[in-house]
Amino acid sequence: MRHIAGWPNRAFIGLCQFRTCESRNCRSASQSEFNESIRSLTFGENRTVFAAPALHFDSSSESDDAFGDLKEAIRLDPKDRWPFLLRGGLYVEQGQFAKAIDDPSVAIKMDPKDDNALNERGRAFMGLQEYDKAALDFTEAIQLNPKAKFAIANRGVIRQLRKETDKAIADYSAALELDPKFAFALFRRGSMFLNKGENKKAIDDFTATLQVEPKHADALNDRGVAWNRLGDKDKALADFSQAAAINPRHKVALANRADILRDREEFANALAGYDAAIAVDPAYVYALNNRGITHYKMRNYAKAIEDYTEAVRISPEFRWAFSNRGDAWRDQGEYSKALADYEAAIKIEPKYTYALNAMGIARFRMKEYDQAIAAFSETIKVDPNYKWAFANRGDCWGKKKDYDKAIAEYDLALKIDPKYVYAICAKGTAWLRTGQYDKAKAAFEEAIHTDEKSWFGYGDLAWLMAVCPDAKFRDGKKAVELATKAAEMTKWKDASALSVLAAAYAEAGDFAKAVEWQTKACELVLPYLRDEYNKHLKGFKEKKPRREEVEAKKA
Repeated sequence: MRHIAGWPNRAFIGLCQFRTCESRNCRSASQSEFNESIRSLTFGENRTVFAAPALHFDSSSESDDAFGDLKEAIRLDPKDRWPFLLRGGLYVEQGQFAKAIDDPSVAIKMDPKDDNALNERGRAFMGLQEYDKAALDFTEAIQLNPKAKFAIANRGVIRQLRKETDKAIADYSAALELDPKFAFALFRRGSMFLNKGENKKAIDDFTATLQVEPKHADALNDRGVAWNRLGDKDKALADFSQAAAINPRHKVALANRADILRDREEFANALAGYDAAIAVDPAYVYALNNRGITHYKMRNYAKAIEDYTEAVRISPEFRWAFSNRGDAWRDQGEYSKALADYEAAIKIEPKYTYALNAMGIARFRMKEYDQAIAAFSETIKVDPNYKWAFANRGDCWGKKKDYDKAIAEYDLALKIDPKYVYAICAKGTAWLRTGQYDKAKAAFEEAIHTDEKSWFGYGDLAWLMAVCPDAKFRDGKKAVELATKAAEMTKWKDASALSVLAAAYAEAGDFAKAVEWQTKACELVLPYLRDEYNKHLKGFKEKKPRREEVEAKKA
């Protein structure tokens, strides 16, 4: 029984989850699905909370001097509202929000129509998370002065916090009509567009922000997130790198940069980036989780588990680390531990489709096919468009030799995504195993035509040409050519691709090469397939080519 395809790498973009599978057995959600969820969390930090004319001091002694001067000014003229207003603003800048309430309140009593005082008190209320009071102050300030851009922008922040996205954008836009170079409003509106998935609009606003403030590290980071979502990894990496250069303690940019490097398999540089982010904030669970993902991709399972464990220690509700740790246990054949972690993730979020599907994969590897089917069915119940669960359930029916049901499941997956190459190939495999070789060949060729960048079609067609019981479908030379292309596409790191290459060489009569590649496949294969791979290695050493087992029941 051959095992060829696995599901593509993915992280989650959170939080970021990465999962792989080396066999023709079971997939999970795509990288894009999870990247979106994580990216929504990786641009929300290192923020100025509200807008106001900036008060800058080079040292604490300077701010102390400022407080002293303002206190003296108030003593000399207690009816002058401006020292109260300035001292209130200084308290806000220092995060002393409770103290900041009193001074602008005094100024408002002196002049109830002072929109600046209302804005300052609103900022203080915002700092205390008393958003309703803050909104009232900002709105009153705007009514008094429709050109009060700071109050307008700050009301936008309140609306943003309330998830009133369109209203927040309207406020930021109104502030920008008054001042097109108002960097705070540009940046905030860009963040709103990013939240809405309007990435091109977000990029325009972040770029405009940077034209005003070229060293705005948050704008660079968030523009990088938008570029990454649009698939421009080079521009994303450049922005994350520049943000980190401007602010070496920008943990979010450091981690986001590391994500790009990890996905490029520049693992040493990725680990260095996560290390830097964690050095800034040892409790930064995103970086801990994603450093664990990097170790997982390197098959450093002990280190991966260590990072995931630290993440859940710091944040016991961080379900992604539980499911990622489950993957690490599962790939080592520690199924009871894997299931416990998936169950912990599901307890946190009962509709967590990744963990539900992952439980099915673990059951599948344990050869508990009925329980696996139940897990995949539960996944589909939560998300009827979760194509991977349909394909996984089809694999289970294949193992139970019910190929009609298997093909029906693959068809359901393809109804969701007609370009889902794995499901196309899986149907071909079902036909191969039931002796319908013409249909199998056509399916594998369709897979290549559907996605020339996927190795599945090349590998499956090579498999057919190497192991088909019907000699007229076998072609050892062509099989080697196709299998080599497939292995190259996996960077020679996928056990199933190498095993196909070994079978192709065996069909071509080069058993030395067959032994060489099957040996390498055995080194890479996961524990649940190791006995099968060793069996095939023994066959090649005995100069026996592989042949697919054909079932009596046709699909």
